[in-house]
Amino acid sequence: MVYFWQPKQIKMRHVFKNVKGRYKMIKKTAFYFLLLLTASCSSVHFDSAMPRYRHSIKVFNSDMVGKYYFCDSILNNENKETIYNSKYYSGLYKSRDSISYISADFSISNKLVYYSINFSSYYNISKTDTSMAALKHKSEKKRIEGNYLIFEDKNTDSIINTANGDKIKYYCGSYYLNHFIAKKDWEIYQFEIKKDNTFSINMINEQDEKQLINETAESRPSLNKSIHLSNRRFKNFIQNGGFRTKYRLKKYPG
Repeated sequence: MVYFWQPKQIKMRHVFKNVKGRYKMIKKTAFYFLLLLTASCSSVHFDSAMPRYRHSIKVFNSDMVGKYYFCDSILNNENKETIYNSKYYSGLYKSRDSISYISADFSISNKLVYYSINFSSYYNISKTDTSMAALKHKSEKKRIEGNYLIFEDKNTDSIINTANGDKIKYYCGSYYLNHFIAKKDWEIYQFEIKKDNTFSINMINEQDEKQLINETAESRPSLNKSIHLSNRRFKNFIQNGGFRTKYRLKKYPG
């Protein structure tokens, strides 16, 4: 499955930001999360943890606890550059002048969801301009392995931590991970359990955002305000395909 990265600088917990054609995980400060986007990220926040009036789950079901890996094999960004999942293409660099890799793991404990994402880029020293590569990846660690100059960057952080006020809710067959930003300001992720024994962490994208803004325009004094949704509208949003940005995951055995 191929996802398209088209991120932009808008507020959310994490973001893949385009840095001179390179995608790098940035902390929350001024930008938006995770991981492989089907469309541009969304700035939508909610004024309450969702769904409303449902008790939060104190801990994940024991079946959910464990370590997961990102399992899409190839990604394309908007510049039509291909990024390979190193889990499946670890030796492909040997036949390329240059190549970019990504790998990602997600871990779920009783009260915490966190990720570790690794970027690496390989350049054949004999066939590429390594000075340009060094400029492009100047903030990353570098090493030489055989005839290849390798740049690496690792990013680790939590997505949800209930000890910090975040809330986990279960609704319509999926978990909803509510990240607390401030009063009446919540980011929401959908953790979906698939029938093929895979999972996905899903986010709201621009198509979702347009739908939500149209539906709630009468109750929003400005576009900068968090969205207020009733549970009925939230359910309709889900049933109409909401949370369209997908991060497909598979659990490690054992």
